[in-house]
Order: sequence, then C-alpha cells, then structure tokens
Amino acid sequence: MAHIKNYNMKHQDIYNMWVEQYENSVEESTFVKTIGIFKNHILPAMGAYKVDKIDIATCQKHIYQWAKKLKRFRMVKSYAAKVLDYAIKHSCIDKNPFALVEIPSTYYYTWFTTYTTNAKIYMYKRTHLKMYTFGSLSRIL
Repeated sequence: MAHIKNYNMKHQDIYNMWVEQYENSVEESTFVKTIGIFKNHILPAMGAYKVDKIDIATCQKHIYQWAKKLKRFRMVKSYAAKVLDYAIKHSCIDKNPFALVEIPSTYYYTWFTTYTTNAKIYMYKRTHLKMYTFGSLSRIL
C-alpha cells in the first residue's frame, strides 16, 4: 500500500483510488449499487473538493441535503466516509470529518398519506403526525 504524498488531491481522485480496491472486496451487485450511490449523490456533491479542505461544516451541509431527499441518507454518509477513511490510511488527512457530523432525525418522512386532493398526495413528517390522533394511525406511531 503506497502512501499518497500529494495533498492537493480532490475527493474525486481519492475516490478513483478507493474504488479500485473496493471492487475487489465486494460482490459485483454490491459494487454496482455503490457506484450508483457515488455517481448520483456523493461525487456531484463532494468530488470537486480538495480532500484536505473538507471540514465538518462541509460534511454537515451535505448530510442535510442528502437527508432532505434520500430515505437512506445514512448509507450515503457511510460510503462518503469510507473514501475519507482511505485518505487517512494514505496520510492525506488526519481525521474523518464525517465522524463528527450530527445525524438529522427530523427529515424522516413516513409512509402514511392522510388524504389526497386534486391528485396531490400529502406526506407529513413523523413529528407532525404525532400531534394528531387519528384512531388507528396513532397506534401505528
């Protein structure tokens, strides 16, 4: 395992090296799924950052963005953190800022729809649903 000495490497560059070793450590179906997560979510958000300039605030910002649009944002965070763990192993950074982010809990949308009007389905956050008592719905929560 060679150490990377270039401190100006971007997240994309570290990812390119990480993905080579990752491909040999998982099943093909897992690898394909993981590549999709990086292509669709992580690399558009973080690929252009210099890896030594990524801080907790940057990671937190992206966690919030992923949490607002993805049900499994924790998995996305986990994969993003693996690339930075790889950078640590190769002496590019000292700490993984993803290890210090706060995980939001208010962005979980429930599967419950209360009603439809004019072909619109209204979804409510779990915290909003707890304010109401809709008979059987309150037993589910």
